[in-house]
Amino acid sequence: MLMEYNINKEELGVCKVAFEGCSEQSIDLDFNLPDYCPDIQRILKCHVCPKISARTIVNDRLNVEGISTVSLMYLDSEKKVIRYCEHSSPFSASFNLKENIENAIIITNTKVEYINCRATSPRRLDIHGAFSVCVKVKQKNSKNIICGVSGESIEQKKITANISNLVGLGQQQFSVNETIELTSDSPAIESIIRSNVAVFMNDYRTITNKLIINATALLNIFYISDIESGQTKASQYSVPISQIIDMDGIEDDSDCHIILDVLSHDLQVKVDGSGNGNLLALDMKVAIIASAYENKEIKVLADTYSTEYEYEPVYENVSLTKFFENIDINHTEKSTIELNVPKILEVMDTWVEVPTVNATLTDGNIVSKCKLNVCILALNNEQEPVYSERPIEFEHIHNWQDKPEDINIDTNILVKSIDCKIMNNQNIEVALNLKIPATIHTRSIFKSITSITIDEEKPIVKDTSAALIVYYANKDENIWDIAKSYNTSINAIKIENEMEEDILKDRQMILIPI
Repeated sequence: MLMEYNINKEELGVCKVAFEGCSEQSIDLDFNLPDYCPDIQRILKCHVCPKISARTIVNDRLNVEGISTVSLMYLDSEKKVIRYCEHSSPFSASFNLKENIENAIIITNTKVEYINCRATSPRRLDIHGAFSVCVKVKQKNSKNIICGVSGESIEQKKITANISNLVGLGQQQFSVNETIELTSDSPAIESIIRSNVAVFMNDYRTITNKLIINATALLNIFYISDIESGQTKASQYSVPISQIIDMDGIEDDSDCHIILDVLSHDLQVKVDGSGNGNLLALDMKVAIIASAYENKEIKVLADTYSTEYEYEPVYENVSLTKFFENIDINHTEKSTIELNVPKILEVMDTWVEVPTVNATLTDGNIVSKCKLNVCILALNNEQEPVYSERPIEFEHIHNWQDKPEDINIDTNILVKSIDCKIMNNQNIEVALNLKIPATIHTRSIFKSITSITIDEEKPIVKDTSAALIVYYANKDENIWDIAKSYNTSINAIKIENEMEEDILKDRQMILIPI
């Protein structure tokens, strides 16, 4: 007959990665320049920018749709100035999830694998390349942790765990529409050559079922101000963002991990009252992905036994995470870049492509290793635009002494600004002002009881010839282990020996009641 006992459980919300994968998309284009574009003398830069517009799960299929824009920056064969054209194509990727997934969030990113572009004639282009669409699907699951067991003759050992309970997991899209007025020293826009937007989280606040974010979007543009002369201008503008996001389960004191992803942005030049193109209409779509946590302390049943009957416990290693903190690492990286041109007269524009960062805990420090591709557009001594790009690798060390060692770091890298200075005829010093936001989770792994069987028909056979057993214990022995090996209770040993500690400080003789 199995003994009756009660198991006390704690139900925790955990985030489970239900699917992760990538799909490669090919680029094969053969097209002519539009009629309004002058002939090509030399290609300066060919770039592909894939943007995801929709992510949907239908039964066991994840469908991702978007637009890939191939942009071409080239030298006008007649006026030797910068010209620009682009070609956009829709793309779609489908992933087999192998099971129906509900109430999930979808994290996506794109990565350009390669792009090759050549002009087969002054007006015809042959472009081949590929980019990858990568997805990660997360959902909220429940995990039961056994915190205690009650019943006659049952002893139990508990440990304290500081963990995070996932109370909310949500994803939402919102639009930012802003009209930007160019600064007084900026000439009017005739044609935009390049633009990019980066969104920085400033702070957030939580109330019941609501997440309030305060962020900043940095818009960088490079444009032609005079089509005839080819005069260009690079500018940066800041757009404040405040949003209230619905998120079930979030509370006033919740800690959050927040990802802001710019899905797309569109710029339209507008004329002001004087008829000049001094206004920019920004239409941007942003996805916010948030995880909300409640930090709490729980008791976990690490071991148990019966003092009267045979028992069979089942153990497993349990891994529990705790949201530790969000940190913002600010880093300035300076590098001298040599351009293979006779002489540099002016730096026209600089930007960064494919920034990646990997953060690890090394020797008590968070070490962020970054790889950036710095793109430079400059004028040579013949007043002709030249293009060059150089990779920069560096690392940033953030002190983490006297803090938890078993951590998981979720990080990103954002470029706030780029400053350039011409050092001599061929060298440029580039100063990158970077922000490396990181979310830190700690992890605790311990052995825990998952189930126990106690059989009343199989009592433990004890030596009843003596009421006490003399035991010579070593220093640092645990009273729990001694009591368990003799099938007696911890309290009985402590009372008999008038002790309070659980671990013996010295080698000594103790009496074990049977």
